[in-house]
Amino acid sequence: MASQFLADLHHEGGQRPGAGTAPAVTRVEPPAHAYDGTRCLVFFEPLEGAKGYDLWVSPYPDGRGALQLGKGWTAPGQLLAGLNAGADLYLFVVATFANGAATKPSPPFKINLRDMFPFK
Repeated sequence: MASQFLADLHHEGGQRPGAGTAPAVTRVEPPAHAYDGTRCLVFFEPLEGAKGYDLWVSPYPDGRGALQLGKGWTAPGQLLAGLNAGADLYLFVVATFANGAATKPSPPFKINLRDMFPFK
């Protein structure tokens, strides 16, 4: 699955045939509770007709080593967990449609979350 992600990321000519433009991550926000730098809320531009969204996280802007940490999201603003505090990470979003088509991954969105949880 990760190899397909990389192939799509570097696919010549933009998105996969029959799919729309890749959604772009617009911002991340800390969760309301226990912000320890391993979780954040991810916001992106939803696409009309998209059935779901998958979020991928990579330590590299070119997508190498990406892991799918969010699967089947139906809307932006959901909690993404499993991140490393204090590390430069790059988020990518892939939209899927009812006919099975998917966009290529979005442009990378760089994050570096700080551990702000005081009760340790």
